[in-house]
Amino acid sequence: MSHERPPHLRGELATALLFFVGLSPLFPLLDALWPEGAPGIAPAYAVAPHDALFLLQVLLFLALTRRFREESWAELAMPRIVPGLDLCFGVFVFCAGYAISVLLVYIVATLPPLYEGRPGPPIVGPWPLVVIGLIGTACVSVAEELFFRAYLLRRLTQLTGSAGQALLWSSLLFGAMHSYQGFWPPFQHAAWGLVVGSFVLLLRRIWPAALAHVLQNFYLEAIAAG
Repeated sequence: MSHERPPHLRGELATALLFFVGLSPLFPLLDALWPEGAPGIAPAYAVAPHDALFLLQVLLFLALTRRFREESWAELAMPRIVPGLDLCFGVFVFCAGYAISVLLVYIVATLPPLYEGRPGPPIVGPWPLVVIGLIGTACVSVAEELFFRAYLLRRLTQLTGSAGQALLWSSLLFGAMHSYQGFWPPFQHAAWGLVVGSFVLLLRRIWPAALAHVLQNFYLEAIAAG
């Protein structure tokens, strides 16, 4: 991964973080202002179009910045998909991330809740709505991996000159984006980011991480739905 710092990198990063991450810390404030639930919260299937739009926004952003920087897709850890290879590594990354998640859940269960967030409702209902909700979940999962592990890892590596620092900061930002879920979940997401980001740096492929993220969120949805 290239460590050469391109021009106007700080401005590009600031814009990207403000657009894709900047509003997330406001979610706990909304919880405090509306203890019974902020207005406008809808079932998962109802926000699926928004989730799909989010994925399209990330893809468009990557395409524009890649063209502006004259980069190849492979430099953003997005080479041509190899189904068998990406599937095998994706399942492996999911298992590794799941093991870390189980360990952290066990640890967090022994800690005081401090601030309890309000995750979205489980995806339940007639099967067409469940399918739409799962498509939305998949879109968000892939979008997060493309932004945090494909784009942000590369840009932070170019900014700091260190892949290790880039991995740490991108994982912390990934955790911060999930601050609406409570006090401890951001630490769990940051740990997930460290594990999955390490595989992205090792494999130079985002697709196994994206698949692992989709599987992880599907698994959590299955638990939430009972």
